[in-house]
Amino acid sequence: MDFNTEFCNFIKRAQNFHLNHKQFEKQLNASKPFYMNILKLKNEIIDNLGQTDQPDRKKLLETVFSEIYDFTSQRFVFFTYFLKGSSFHDHIYEACIFTSLCMFIHITNRINGSSLGQFIYDNSLYDFNDQQSPNYCPPNYYSDILLKKENNLRKERNDILSSRSVYDRRPQWNAMADDSMHEWILYFILTDKEKARDDTPSKRKEWASAHGLTAEDYEILRDTFKRIGNLYNEVYTAVNSPKDDAYLGRLQNADDKFMSKLQKLKYENYIELQKIILSHLSESKEYWGINLYRFEKELKPYIITNEVKHMLECNDDDEKHEILTKSIILKDIHFPKLYKDFAALPVYSDIELCANYFPVFQNLIVTSNCLIIDELIENGYLGSDWKLFFYDTINGMVKNVFYDPEKIDYTITPESQREFMEILAAPVHSLLDKLIEAF
Repeated sequence: MDFNTEFCNFIKRAQNFHLNHKQFEKQLNASKPFYMNILKLKNEIIDNLGQTDQPDRKKLLETVFSEIYDFTSQRFVFFTYFLKGSSFHDHIYEACIFTSLCMFIHITNRINGSSLGQFIYDNSLYDFNDQQSPNYCPPNYYSDILLKKENNLRKERNDILSSRSVYDRRPQWNAMADDSMHEWILYFILTDKEKARDDTPSKRKEWASAHGLTAEDYEILRDTFKRIGNLYNEVYTAVNSPKDDAYLGRLQNADDKFMSKLQKLKYENYIELQKIILSHLSESKEYWGINLYRFEKELKPYIITNEVKHMLECNDDDEKHEILTKSIILKDIHFPKLYKDFAALPVYSDIELCANYFPVFQNLIVTSNCLIIDELIENGYLGSDWKLFFYDTINGMVKNVFYDPEKIDYTITPESQREFMEILAAPVHSLLDKLIEAF
């Protein structure tokens, strides 16, 4: 087999993942020299395994990760800060390993997920799978209320996922990823739009009681979760609207609505919600690491609470301005240690360089690692229990890559609300100001 044919087969491994295959293969072909070198590295690693029937899979993964990382960091001048020996290397390397394993678990089609209907049937508070429930449905039978719940969930997921920078749709029969199921059970508890009927509140009450919540506390949590989910709606809509004569007016109107919503989002309620979500996620030992990764990526509780604390410790407005400026630059960095590393740089241009190029660097590494991992699994190098091995590895890295949830500082003072609002508002105002100035 010639090398070009081998390369074509290599990138066709995209078919083994739930993603936009055409777009993914186009991306790989656009960077063909880079990925051809990745293929050569992969071949060298496998050749060096020799005749070993079952290599030490931990060492094998470490070899893959370190080889890919070193090659990528040396490939482009923009990645100078990420080179081995830099003060950031260890934290960036660990973040890339962690993300590679999480992304592989999430997008591989080697792990079966569930249809939305089956997920609702198995997990809804309406007990569709319980023969003692008035809502019981025999297997493979869809009642009107079950169909309604499925449509509601499909719309809710689509609204949430479509707002993200990357949304790779999964096939209908596998719409809910295995690693997402425990996380999405919160949908039924906190965001189910239909008012609870007389035969369903008991499960809500059981859940609330198990988490030490009164009925009033529970409703406050539901309201807070809804407010966070809707906070940026008008901003996203206005920013992406046609740039016609009314564009500036829509931006200003979106800003006004955003600030009105933000004023109604109470920091103490935000804190309590984060505690409850963390408590729920911790109930699943297998998926704990990957769920915490997504939790911090979407809601950034650790980073936000830290920034509120730092704002409260400031001696003057200049110090606050510096924190807010850095928070704007680092808004897409969700690894707390990297956030701290980059924020410590003395020059804003260097912070911007790291913040802008880290996602690019990380994406190259994660893509390469996923393609190689897929082949290693196919050829049996990672064992038949590779899934469990990955989860154990991810969970073992959580405290080092992210944090110990027990160490989040939930301190609240009378001034916390003001600082909380400033931190959430800063990136929105920065974005809108740039668009207005450019227009």
